[in-house]
Amino acid sequence: MLEFDNQVDSERTLLMFWRAAMRLRLVTDELPSVKSFPISLKIQGAKNMGSLEKTLELASLANLEIFFSTLPEAQFEVLALRFRPFFAQNEKINFMNLLSLLDKRNPKVRPWTKSLRKRWRDAVFWGGMGMKAEDLPVETDRIISVGFYSKYFHIEQDKMSLADEYREKMGAEIFEVALISAVWERAKLVVGVANSLQPQLVAQGVLSQDEVDLKPVKRPEVVKLQLSGGPGALKLFDVGGPVPE
Repeated sequence: MLEFDNQVDSERTLLMFWRAAMRLRLVTDELPSVKSFPISLKIQGAKNMGSLEKTLELASLANLEIFFSTLPEAQFEVLALRFRPFFAQNEKINFMNLLSLLDKRNPKVRPWTKSLRKRWRDAVFWGGMGMKAEDLPVETDRIISVGFYSKYFHIEQDKMSLADEYREKMGAEIFEVALISAVWERAKLVVGVANSLQPQLVAQGVLSQDEVDLKPVKRPEVVKLQLSGGPGALKLFDVGGPVPE
């Protein structure tokens, strides 16, 4: 059983996290997979290419092309909107705060939460590479913060200036790849944690199996209403249903 200092409040937080993560999953399940394509490269004298970062360091020795998949702007905005509550510091379901809540009084989960923190930190570029930039560090939190608050949420002047610097020094397309990969990897991590917690939440009575089994109801693309009037009143009824007499 997961234990907390304030059991009721903490269990409510876990339930909110799970529900928000399921809404996020609706988006990630419908989007194309965002990934870097495998690199096939042979360099004379290099027996082991190692990491993607090492590959880029050796790029001057050979012709090198790297292809990244990405997302159309509108699709990324939907992903960012659903993901942001897990990133923003003032949100109750902030991912790092949730990990602290889990491992404070549950020592058995600490190895798991430790690995999750590392994966969260290293999400940019799918955790496969880093870019050296002393004045502009290419770190996941920094990239998401600059990306989000220069264009998508609560636009801030200093973040707009930083975004321009990143685009100038990294290249505009590579900066976008860094942002999209960071959000995508973290979104998948959030959904994975929610799925892992689900059986325990059900066992503790925090989450009902009925809610787990409930399939999401898609909103209709068009809602049609027909007006019928009479003296002193207007009446509404669905055009698909019976017409009231």
